[in-house]
Amino acid sequence: MQIFHLLERRLIKEHLLDDKVAFWKWISPNTIAVVGELAVYHWSLEGSLPPQKIFERQAALGDTQIINYRVDFAQKWLVLIGIKQQDGRIVGAMQLYSVDRGISQVLDGHAAAFARVPVPGNPRPANLFSFVSRTATSAKVQQANLSLSLSLTHSLTHSLTHSLTHSAMAALCARSRR
Repeated sequence: MQIFHLLERRLIKEHLLDDKVAFWKWISPNTIAVVGELAVYHWSLEGSLPPQKIFERQAALGDTQIINYRVDFAQKWLVLIGIKQQDGRIVGAMQLYSVDRGISQVLDGHAAAFARVPVPGNPRPANLFSFVSRTATSAKVQQANLSLSLSLTHSLTHSLTHSLTHSAMAALCARSRR
C-alpha cells in the first residue's frame, strides 16, 4: 500500500500488508481504515508507524462483500458492513466493535450510522448508533444509545427504539433526500 501527495507528486508512506485488502476508506483527514480479509487496521499519516490492527473480523462477515466502514466522532465505536447473497436475495451483516471494551457484536443489517444528539438536561450529547436490517417483507430502523454504560449486548437489545415497515422506511428516505 502506498499513500501519495498528488499535488506535490511525492510518496508519503508505504507498507506491505500481510492481509489481503478488501476495502479502504478515509475515516479522518489523517487516518485511513484498511479492511483486510482477517482484520481491520487504521493507518495514520502522522509518524512512521505501519497500519495498526484494531480488531479481527468475525467469521460471520468472512464471506461478505464489504461495502462500508464507519466510526463514531471519537473513533471509539466502529462498524464494518458487508453484504452477501443468501437464498436468492441480498442480506447484510455488520460487526459493531467497541474500542474501549475490545469486544464485537455481529448484527443483521446493511446500513449504519453514528450520531451525536443533544439530550435536554445533560451537558454531554448522546452517542447514538442507528442501523437498518430487512427481511423479504419488512425493514427495521433500530437505534441504540451507546453512551449508556451497559454491556454491548444489553445496550443493543434493550435500547432499540424504532421499527418501520419497508414502505414507511422508503417514505422516510424519500423525505430526507429533499
